[in-house]
Amino acid sequence: CQVKGQSSTMKLETSVPSEGSIITFWYKASVFMPIDKFVFKINGQPRIEVPAESVWKQFTTVLSAGEATIEWSYVRSTAQQIKHPGEGRVWIDDIQVIPKY
Repeated sequence: CQVKGQSSTMKLETSVPSEGSIITFWYKASVFMPIDKFVFKINGQPRIEVPAESVWKQFTTVLSAGEATIEWSYVRSTAQQIKHPGEGRVWIDDIQVIPKY
């Protein structure tokens, strides 16, 4: 997934089995500090906030049993959209939700 130049959100809603699951993905961000940022949330709770340039990194965490809303957001300030249209990017790759058995 690539988000370029504007604020954007991608959501995934899933049912997590009673044993729980693991979610893992790779990300890279190129954002304008300090206003813009890349945020990853589970059920509305931030798990990653990246307010700077980053190299490819892997993130892995446990999902508890039940319903889960997983959200990736690239948040741009309106001023940055006007000053630098089309700039600022977030890449997300290889998203996996793996049941814990």
